[in-house]
Amino acid sequence: MFFQTSAVYALAIATLATFTSAAPHAHHDHAQPKFTKRNALMDRWFQDPSAESAQLFKRATSNATPGSPEWRAAYPAPGSTPGSNTLPQAWKDRLAAVVASSAFPTYGPTQANNGYPQYKSANGSTLSGTDPTVCSFTYECVGEGDIHNAPDGVIGLNFDDGPTQFSGELYDFIEANNISATHFMIGGNIVNLPDVFARAWKDGGHIAVHTFSHPYMTTMTNDQILAELGWTCQIISDLTGGYVPAYWRPPFGDADYRVRMIAKEVFGLTTVVWNQDSADWAIGTDPKYTVEGVSATMRQWFSGSKSPGLVMLEHEASAADVQVFKAVYGDMLRNGWKVVNVAEAFNSWEYANAATDNSTLVQAESIVQTLAPGDLKAYGAAFSGMQSAHEAGVTQSAQTTHSSSSVASASGSSSSSASNSVSSASATGSNTVSRSSGSAGSGTSGAVAAATGSTSGGSKVIEFSSIGALAAFAVLTGSALL
Repeated sequence: MFFQTSAVYALAIATLATFTSAAPHAHHDHAQPKFTKRNALMDRWFQDPSAESAQLFKRATSNATPGSPEWRAAYPAPGSTPGSNTLPQAWKDRLAAVVASSAFPTYGPTQANNGYPQYKSANGSTLSGTDPTVCSFTYECVGEGDIHNAPDGVIGLNFDDGPTQFSGELYDFIEANNISATHFMIGGNIVNLPDVFARAWKDGGHIAVHTFSHPYMTTMTNDQILAELGWTCQIISDLTGGYVPAYWRPPFGDADYRVRMIAKEVFGLTTVVWNQDSADWAIGTDPKYTVEGVSATMRQWFSGSKSPGLVMLEHEASAADVQVFKAVYGDMLRNGWKVVNVAEAFNSWEYANAATDNSTLVQAESIVQTLAPGDLKAYGAAFSGMQSAHEAGVTQSAQTTHSSSSVASASGSSSSSASNSVSSASATGSNTVSRSSGSAGSGTSGAVAAATGSTSGGSKVIEFSSIGALAAFAVLTGSALL
């Protein structure tokens, strides 16, 4: 598959690094929405000083100018995974609590094997990448809780690997067309190009995490995963005045449930993969791929079925990447697609420290509410039930809970309450570049925290850790999900 076999691309990335919501609609208005910089959706956020998010990502106190030596000294050096000695104690404490959960996978870091991770169980036996406890996206397993498909008729526009020297041209085009994209950014690149990052942010880009140095994440130790994600979240939060990212994308699509659980349960990050690969990354490294050829392939997607919607893999790492998007954007509109960033595709909050839909501030809001239950199957089932209720329009109430790992309290109520934004349905259609379809795994969900097991009358009360990171409860009358 493309992201395992392209050694040239991996080298290019290593070089580059050195430098909520209503239920999904049954149908959509395909008129392109009017986008305004720093719109209301993006401004629904709040971070109480006692919140767990505030403890994990303390606001930057230095007045040093971004890009200056003093400013750079606050972050690990770009180009490699930050060392364990750089990890704040709050991150390590949170990781220790997550790893102590009986739901945490027992397999350790993988062997890369030319991009195809090799798995061993705790007793040394071989595990398949499609094993329910593994669910490696490399092996076409889409984890429950992963964002994979967009709603029908919607393109969740996104770009990997920024900020780069080529990003400015892309941002010019995005600004001229009054749209917003999700930018999965590399932390080391932000250290090197804070001014380019600032441009994406000020123009209303939705900022998300693409790790600090772009490694194969399943090959990382738990501490290395912590460093790759945490330091990227930290620099994003510092440069945006305190916004905490809610989404991340694994480099090369290399994610399994161990990686997903650390991302979600420590930092509140929802994993975003893709259902179509543009292969823009191959232009210039493989003569079979050209701007014209890649653009032609993408046009076929836009003129085809709108079910499911598209979450495409695109980049801002080269001039060719930018040329491809500029060449095909008009085709998206001419074919009636609604083009928005990934969070807006699901009418979800763009950042983890968000307020409720009616702007009621969340008091002592926490990224993570509880640890997962001790059963990987139940962990996934909890998300599936939550998503089903969400899509069916079941009202969820915001209540107060005292969890084992944190105290979270939500004031006010919302009929939509920050549930995870997409079920892990398989992609339809074919892709001549990489995967032709994806199959949903049945293991743990990186989006779900726990089922309390308590009942109230005839209802089952389930507690979840969600994209908006609120203490949300699904009250599902007449049925028990776990």
